[in-house]
Amino acid sequence: MSQLFDRFGRLMRSMVNQPGPEEPDFRDPELREAWEELEDFLSNGEAREGLKRMSQPPEELRPDYELLGIPFGATAEKIEKAYREQLRRYHPDRNMQDSRSEAEATVRTREIIAAYRRIIGWERDEKRGSTP
Repeated sequence: MSQLFDRFGRLMRSMVNQPGPEEPDFRDPELREAWEELEDFLSNGEAREGLKRMSQPPEELRPDYELLGIPFGATAEKIEKAYREQLRRYHPDRNMQDSRSEAEATVRTREIIAAYRRIIGWERDEKRGSTP
């Protein structure tokens, strides 16, 4: 992947030296080569599938999304909203009718927090470009 970004960097530098970005000068062999490589990459079905996989959460996070009651791969806003709703609903302080209800609520709250942290951790790592 770093070769692609190196090539893209050279393409951009070459385009900056041209009359206008909408009129690239394909007489420049560096520009032509980089442009063709970028076109090949973008038209390649495997590359598109790879980019799609990178943006989807790993399958092992599916139960965490289900626990929060949201669709797999939901937006950060939906994740946050569901997390807060679930905490309000299952927080031990709201379920103090008896010791059993409180204990169940405590377990559920821990599960909700753990699921949220795993999802957010993956998203944080994904934005940084690292692997979990």
